[in-house]
Amino acid sequence: MIISIIGTGAVGGYYGAKLANVGFNVHFLLRSDYLVVKNSGITVDSPKGNLICSHVNAYVDINDMPKTDLVIIAVKTTENVNLFPKLTSICHKNTIVLLLQNGLTVENDLKISLPNNLIIGGLCFLCAEKIAPGKIAHFDYGAIKFAPLLHGCNLKEISEQLALIGSLFDKAGIQTQIVNNLAKARWEKLVWNIPFNGLSVILRSTTQQLLSHTESNLLIRAIMTEVVNAAQSLHIPLNQSLIDTQIHATQQMIDYSPSMKVDFERKKVMELEQIYLKPLAAANDNGFNMPLVTMLAQQLAFIEHHNLTR
Repeated sequence: MIISIIGTGAVGGYYGAKLANVGFNVHFLLRSDYLVVKNSGITVDSPKGNLICSHVNAYVDINDMPKTDLVIIAVKTTENVNLFPKLTSICHKNTIVLLLQNGLTVENDLKISLPNNLIIGGLCFLCAEKIAPGKIAHFDYGAIKFAPLLHGCNLKEISEQLALIGSLFDKAGIQTQIVNNLAKARWEKLVWNIPFNGLSVILRSTTQQLLSHTESNLLIRAIMTEVVNAAQSLHIPLNQSLIDTQIHATQQMIDYSPSMKVDFERKKVMELEQIYLKPLAAANDNGFNMPLVTMLAQQLAFIEHHNLTR
């Protein structure tokens, strides 16, 4: 089975290296890291055990990659508009596409380019960062929740393909869970992503710094409550208990800089559309206002403008 990793940063580098390390036929698409990875491979430093993939099938042009059975997309959503049409060059009619991305509607957006392929949303619970070309620091967690895009089919019809993908990750030591409600899974992730990503940039703070201060802790909970209420207004069955669950899980993890804070510090475009604007639009279209999330999005847009222009 041929597996292609599109985007070899923290997420793609970590999961791709884990899959390659147990012998799967993995191919990596890179940009600036291409020569380093081609010559020296990928290294993952992890408290669960370091690994080195010394020989990597590395590419800088997607058109040079082979036809693929499983495509794992791990680029930031800001690249989707240019990437999605190019995927037809490596996909055949039975190719499965796994999107390890944040935000809403990414699977529906991809369906336009690949209308006949099975598309799976992947919700990563991973603390990792690319610290140098070809070098990933893994701090904590790593499980993935699979949520398929069910267009004209049901979970039973695609259960064999989902089980196959789950078995690949299981062999690589990656815990997975299959759920059938993609919208619910996406909004569950937004309950964490919206407050922690945004506040980490605005307040220049890590997860533990945000949680350890009384006022910022209360603000996180207020934003989470607003996101849960927005999901409920869309008839997505989130429970308020999810807030305590996510707060507790974050308290247990290592102190961590969310991906948006890392992007900000490296003067990269932040994923404002998928993490903020798309959820706001969905809620507003249903007549539900999100004043706290709106304020976060406006502040982040201001910060990004000045961060990218100075």
